Amino acid sequence: MPSIISIKNLTKIFGAGAKKVHAVNGLSFDVEKGSITGLLGPNGAGKTTTIQMILDLITPTAGTISVFGMDMKHNREEILNDVNFSSPYVSLPGNLKVGSSGKALTRNSFARMSSINVWFKIK
Repeated sequence: MPSIISIKNLTKIFGAGAKKVHAVNGLSFDVEKGSITGLLGPNGAGKTTTIQMILDLITPTAGTISVFGMDMKHNREEILNDVNFSSPYVSLPGNLKVGSSGKALTRNSFARMSSINVWFKIK
């Protein structure tokens, strides 16, 4: 079955020098069509950072993200037109903005979140 999401060697480093933090380090996984996938781990494990990178809200330090067989870096708007983000908050975090078309999320950071849902529309 084809992968809807394919993550290869995903890495996100915040800061520099002595303050460098590896939030995500070499993560790889695939989500196949029809599957339900959860990211589990303790606080600080990189779950929210991974979701932010999959949604292209923050840029990975290294690695690749493919959604619907398309590279997120080059097909962002087309991919995000078929993605739904939902949050446990009554309103979205203040720094999460909706693009002028109302269809694509802009590149910003989330506020701290306890859980989120991301749905991908299968064509």
